[in-house]
Amino acid sequence: MSMKKRRTGFRLRPVRRAVYRSPANEEETHAPMARRFFGQQVSYLNPVRHFSTIARGVLLKGVGLEVLYPSLPALTAFALVIVGASVWRFRQQLS
Repeated sequence: MSMKKRRTGFRLRPVRRAVYRSPANEEETHAPMARRFFGQQVSYLNPVRHFSTIARGVLLKGVGLEVLYPSLPALTAFALVIVGASVWRFRQQLS
């Protein structure tokens, strides 16, 4: 008996997920999209996003500089800020 329940549960699991994830009203559909949009905007503050974009473009796709240009200034700015802060802290420790 328990094997039959297990098989039925296994077959119905994707259906249950779809029903659980399906929106009941329009407000529920806009909230996840707004969170996703906000998350994407915040990810631009992470230097790893820019580095991975450049690395993927150069190593896997072989794209040119015109495609990579949006990420280059951002990654350069991150590097300048981090190196500048490191030099400032180092000089503080020496004095």
